[in-house]
Amino acid sequence: GNGVCVGCHANAAAIWKNSRHAHAFATLENNGKHFDPECLECHVVGLKPWEAPADASESVLKFAGRTGFLSSQLTPHLKNVQCENCHGPARVHLGNSKIHPANKEPKSACVSCHQGSHSPMFNFETYWPKIKH
Repeated sequence: GNGVCVGCHANAAAIWKNSRHAHAFATLENNGKHFDPECLECHVVGLKPWEAPADASESVLKFAGRTGFLSSQLTPHLKNVQCENCHGPARVHLGNSKIHPANKEPKSACVSCHQGSHSPMFNFETYWPKIKH
């Protein structure tokens, strides 16, 4: 989750905290989509739905996708759109701050989720200033 990023990137974290990204999982819950892998892929960190069967029990899920979101009960710290959704995995960066996560061009990071029927009203030029950091 973003907890490890906040220590060094407090300004970016403050922008995120006040954004809709910080509450993205609630959008799914409010619409009954919080079990839909197609929706979860963008609304949580590190979902790996291919690593566990759809009817997997909680005990099976404990061993599948160990580094990513499993459920809101087992991995609540990975709910919502967080740093790694846009900036990529940061494990190496944590060990050496001079090595940066695989930063994507901002627009390409955004449109990886904000596209088509998932976000028909998305306009990068309008929304980027609200989350830019």
